[in-house]
This record gives sequence, C-alpha cells and structure tokens, in this order.
Amino acid sequence: MEKLQTISTSFEKLKSLISRKDKEFFEKAHLFAAKAHEGQKRITGEPYIIHPLEVAFLVHKKFGDIEMTAAALLHDVVEDCNVEVEKIYTNFGNTVGFLVDGLTKTRKNFYQKKKPVFEDKIERLLWAGIQDVRVLLVKIADRTNNIETLEKLKDSKQVRMAFETQAIYQPMIKILHWQLNISLQDTTNTFHKYLSAKHISDEKQFKELLYKQTFQNFTGNMYDYVYNNSSKIIWEINDFKWYHQLCQDKEFARKIQPISLWATNTNFKAIFYFKQGFIIDNIESSIKLVNSL
Repeated sequence: MEKLQTISTSFEKLKSLISRKDKEFFEKAHLFAAKAHEGQKRITGEPYIIHPLEVAFLVHKKFGDIEMTAAALLHDVVEDCNVEVEKIYTNFGNTVGFLVDGLTKTRKNFYQKKKPVFEDKIERLLWAGIQDVRVLLVKIADRTNNIETLEKLKDSKQVRMAFETQAIYQPMIKILHWQLNISLQDTTNTFHKYLSAKHISDEKQFKELLYKQTFQNFTGNMYDYVYNNSSKIIWEINDFKWYHQLCQDKEFARKIQPISLWATNTNFKAIFYFKQGFIIDNIESSIKLVNSL
C-alpha cells in the first residue's frame, strides 16, 4: 500500500504541471511506461516506474517541453523492458522516438539512420545530443535522480557511476547551464554557440573536451565518494601522447604514483594509481580500470 502511495504521489506531482492540451499525450506516455516497467523494482525496493516519473518531473518543471517529458517517462523502456524502439517512434512520433533512441545505451545505431553506428556508448549519446540537446538534458535529469541511490549499489558500480558522473555529466551540467533558470530555446542556442566557439563539430571532439575539463578539475564532489584509499584503484593508459600531455599538468603529476611504464615503436602502456585521498575518474576507451578491490 505504501509503495502504491509513493507511485501516486510521484504521478500526481508531475501531472499537476502538465497543461490541458498536453494531458492526453502525457497520459499515453505514462501508461506505456507503467505497463512496460510493471513488476520491476529499483535497487531501493521501490517500484521502478517511480524513477522515470521523477526524471520526467525534473525536466518538465524546468523546461515544460512535453516531448522531452514523454521521452523521460519512456527513457528506459527499450533498454530495460525489451520494447522495440520502433514502437516508440510509431506511438509517440519521430521526435520522442529519437530522444528515447539517443538515451538507449544498449543500441549501436539509430532506428531511422543506417549510419552512424557507434561502438562507444558515450560518443553515441553525445552525437544524439548534438542533433537535439534535449537528449543530454534528459540524461542529466536521469543521472541526477540515479545518483541519489548511489550508496545502494555494489562497490564496483558505485565507482563506475561516480567516475562517469564526474567525467561526463558534471562538465556537461556547466556547459548546458543546467543550474540556471533559462528556457529550452536559450539552452539550445547557448549550447550550439559553445560548440562553435570551441570548434566542436563531432562527438569525438566533444568527448575529448569533457575529459580534459575533468583532468583539469580535482575538486569535483564525486572524487573520493566511494573509496577513501584510492590506491586500491589501478589505472592503465595506452596513449603515449595523452599520458605525456597529462603529466605536463602539475596537479595530475603530483597526484599519481606510477607503477610501470612500457613502450615499443608502436605500443605504450602506463600503469599507475592516485595517491591516497585522490580519485580521478575517466572512462575514455584508452584508460581502463584494471583492478578494483
């Protein structure tokens, strides 16, 4: 009974924000999501549908965009409920379909596009966000809600989520001015002006920019969130140029303890850990978490 009350509270809180003209579309998306997630539980033991309801509440309260709100309600149905993405496009239109498609990390391609095909889930997300910034805004809301239950996860998942949050989403929050009270149109304009000013034309450049900001900022609140002794986390870098560039940063050089360096004409490997009290988080493909105790 208490869990049903929690669902009802989350639903009514969101529904109160929906305009009369959008109510039918909202209720259609909500019913679809509720049916898809029926019987699923969050790590907290709550019904899973509470999560998309809370994510939808965050984005609708901030932007009032019904397509983004519908996408927030539906953002996990393809990934977690074996719903064909085609059904989202068919039932909710191309815009909501694309937003949900962009938020589904288990897919490599996009339903309406044979190319591009992505092996890297972050590059896929960033590419979709460059096409429509609402993908990134819903993802920020999703991560904001998920981080509230971080301590409920297994240690290894806590580490990875903390790393990903600090490396990708916190820089993105600043770029998109998520914490400022600006309209969706102003957010979109600001975002594309930022990309233009930084000469970012594709998802690889965007990802590199986010990572560089991470390595230049050692004060994020995700650092040391999980481990008090970061020497338990061993890192490997396979890109000599990048490792050399990082070591030019005095803050980075001061915080790492090299374990071994190995190089040939074609290969490079640096293995190190961060000294006690410091955790760096980066999920670049050329950096691997090789040991986590």
